[in-house]
Amino acid sequence: MSVLKKFAFALLLTSLAVVAMGCGGRKSDVKLAKCEGTVNYNGSPVEGAKVTMSSSQGMCTGTTDASGKFKMETVEGGRPYPGAPIGTLKVAISKTEGGDVPSIEPPADKNDQKAQEEYMAKMLEYQKKKTAEGDKGPKDLLPAKYANIATSELTVELTKEGKTDIVFDLKD
Repeated sequence: MSVLKKFAFALLLTSLAVVAMGCGGRKSDVKLAKCEGTVNYNGSPVEGAKVTMSSSQGMCTGTTDASGKFKMETVEGGRPYPGAPIGTLKVAISKTEGGDVPSIEPPADKNDQKAQEEYMAKMLEYQKKKTAEGDKGPKDLLPAKYANIATSELTVELTKEGKTDIVFDLKD
C-alpha cells in the first residue's frame, strides 16, 4: 500500500472514531433555561445549601454561595450544563454538618452484580464502624421538611426565558 493510501486510510479511521464518539455536546432533547436565585433561612442568606430541582424532564442541582445565591446545573452524560429543565420543578433544599463521608467509590459498571455487592458490603462495614464510634451522621441545619421534594412544598415554574430572581425564604 502506498504512503498516500495509508494516510488516507488512517484519516478515514480517525474520522470514523470522532463521529462514533460524538462531538461532546448535549444529546438530550430536554430544553434547559437559566435558573438562579437566593436561599434565606429566618431572614439570613444560607451558605453551602444544596438546592435540588426535579421534574419529569430531569433533575438539576446547585449550591449556595456566601450570599445565599445559587445557579442550577443539569448533569447529562457526566457533564454539567448550566440551567434547569423547563417546566414545573419541585424543589428540595438541604444543608448539613458533621457526619463523615466515606471515600468508597461505587462501581463504574452499575450492571456488575458482584461489584455492587462488594460495594454495599464495604458501605455496611463502614456504617457499622461509624455507629460503634458514636457517629450519629450528618446534622440538618435547616428544617427537615425542606430537604425532601415530597414535603418541601417549594416549586418553580421555569419558562424558556429562564429565571434569575428566585427567592426561597425558609422558616422554622
